[in-house]
Amino acid sequence: MNFTKEQKDLALKAINKSQLLSAGYSASQLLSAGYSASELLSAGYSASEVLSAGYSASEVLSAGYSASEVLSAGYSASELLSAGYSASQLLSAGYSASEVLSAGYSASQLLSAGYSASQLLSAGYSASEVLSAGYSASEVLSAGYSKKDLAEWDAIPVLEMPYSVMLSEIKEGKRILKQSTFGDKLTCHICGTPMCIGGNLVQMAIVKGYKFKGDYVNESALIALKAHPDYPFHDFSKTEDEPAFALLEQLAAFEQTGLPFTLENFLAQ
Repeated sequence: MNFTKEQKDLALKAINKSQLLSAGYSASQLLSAGYSASELLSAGYSASEVLSAGYSASEVLSAGYSASEVLSAGYSASELLSAGYSASQLLSAGYSASEVLSAGYSASQLLSAGYSASQLLSAGYSASEVLSAGYSASEVLSAGYSKKDLAEWDAIPVLEMPYSVMLSEIKEGKRILKQSTFGDKLTCHICGTPMCIGGNLVQMAIVKGYKFKGDYVNESALIALKAHPDYPFHDFSKTEDEPAFALLEQLAAFEQTGLPFTLENFLAQ
């Protein structure tokens, strides 16, 4: 018998996967034969075997291996981030907040994943990053941040009914909403220059003496939180005008009624 490698590889693909496993074929042999990571998963190969064979972390993710399996194989959080694993998957796998931070995940991703403010503190996140992610000031203080850490928070003026003011001035033509630009005339009172929701919030704070540092997304979130700690705020990285205006209208309605923002009140509007 004198079969070529190609012929043998084709034959391998026709063999029952579990038989290949019990026969002792390595994951690298099956990789060269053209097997996918998902086929190796169903055959019973571990994530470490599949990864050491040369499959990428993204292939292992799409195959259905968990983050904990990839963790046990020795992969770093940054490799899992680039592969497409979520922060919540890394949390359940046992990665620490500092590992997830160094991998490039944001504080808001860690919040939604279930990490606590104290875990973010130990990981090296600043108080402003933790606040803008959606953690409350009380959570930040109880996590171990000092009031000095919140100096940036204390420097932010409290805007009075900012969403109502913004909505009214947009309707009057004094402000122009355009989510794709932050605005280039933030020091003007109302210059008629197009601005996103975040730009308008920063401009309103500057009028009250706020010193803008240039961190558009983070500072917009902090200003919004200072005005309404219990309100949701816009995703300041998004550029669609229609949903941004819809949320603005509904936040302004809550300001007008004075009702606390709850899911029940929101749905009842």
